[in-house]
Amino acid sequence: MRQQMNSNAKYIAVLYQGDVVSVLRQSTADDGESWCLIQNGMYLGYVRRDMLRQMTDMEIVAYLEANHSRPTATPIVTATPRAQSAMASCWGIISSWTQTH
Repeated sequence: MRQQMNSNAKYIAVLYQGDVVSVLRQSTADDGESWCLIQNGMYLGYVRRDMLRQMTDMEIVAYLEANHSRPTATPIVTATPRAQSAMASCWGIISSWTQTH
């Protein structure tokens, strides 16, 4: 997880394949790369979009039934709220991991 939408930006935290994160927003950087603003526990930062996949409804239910609490997003002044259906996923799962990302 990085501090900014840039592969050279400072690391905030290390995430591993299978980690579940809350996806708050998706953006495109100046270089054309797609990035997601995510929250993982107390950490808020960016992960490249190609490193995430959206969880299925069944995965979300299983995750929540396993006594995991739903992450609470830290409010961001610049974020624009969007309406979502009850089953629309705002959960993501780390789909790949390499030391260079």
